[in-house]
Amino acid sequence: MISVTTHSRRNYKKALYILTLFLVLYLICTETVFLDAAFPRNPANMPSSENFSFVDESSPGRKPKILLVSAFFPLEQSKHPQKDYTLWLSRFIGSITTPIYFYTTPSFTTVILAQRGPHPIHINTSFTSPFDIPPLQGLENNYTHLHSLDREAFRHNPELYAIWNAKPWLLDRAVRQLMSEGDEYDFAFWSDAGGFRSEHHYSEWPDPKRVEDVWQAGSSCVEAAGGAKSRKLDLLFFPVRGTFSWSRRYWHEDDGPIDAEISEGEQKHIYHIFH
Repeated sequence: MISVTTHSRRNYKKALYILTLFLVLYLICTETVFLDAAFPRNPANMPSSENFSFVDESSPGRKPKILLVSAFFPLEQSKHPQKDYTLWLSRFIGSITTPIYFYTTPSFTTVILAQRGPHPIHINTSFTSPFDIPPLQGLENNYTHLHSLDREAFRHNPELYAIWNAKPWLLDRAVRQLMSEGDEYDFAFWSDAGGFRSEHHYSEWPDPKRVEDVWQAGSSCVEAAGGAKSRKLDLLFFPVRGTFSWSRRYWHEDDGPIDAEISEGEQKHIYHIFH
């Protein structure tokens, strides 16, 4: 009697495992079919970017001028040791030949210049702390409160949040200052000072032609969706490297924000264009 009962239980568990596996595979297949239908990888009606021209396209054959904007403010508490930032900085400003506009403190200027070498750079030492930046002045207490709510407070600090939020303003300010000096660019990109974590072979980065191709492809997407030809200034990109977890696959806007990282990459950039 005991052996029969044990054998029956084993068969029951085995059948349950098989059924569970079948259901999981079914859900995966169903979800994949749904996603493929909703977001086709290669839409048949997507026009080729090679046949598209921007309304405000630059002169044929002229490479767009690109500016990189970045910043580094030494903090008492950082996510990584100072030696790591020094190494990552060398892989960025020491290797990339694209013009750079760099915000830092007066005491760190010599380090930046030494690593930059002969490549073009404009250094701005107007701010000694992130809270010296105009949009963030007087907000120290607000950011201290924000820090108390952070689940990663052990490796973050209020000044770090301030730097994160200052990036769009710093990018815009850099471009406008250079424009006032007669130095204008077609594209301006924010690139984190510590974004290049590993060795690479880039020099003229980002590639001007590739940048132009991306904007052409973006405008092609607008046209494919029924829109009119778009100016470069009207395009907005959201770089995404992943998706929400499986449990959030049916998320709706009314559910509120999700604590997940879906757009942070090894090189982190904010894309702006000035034409």
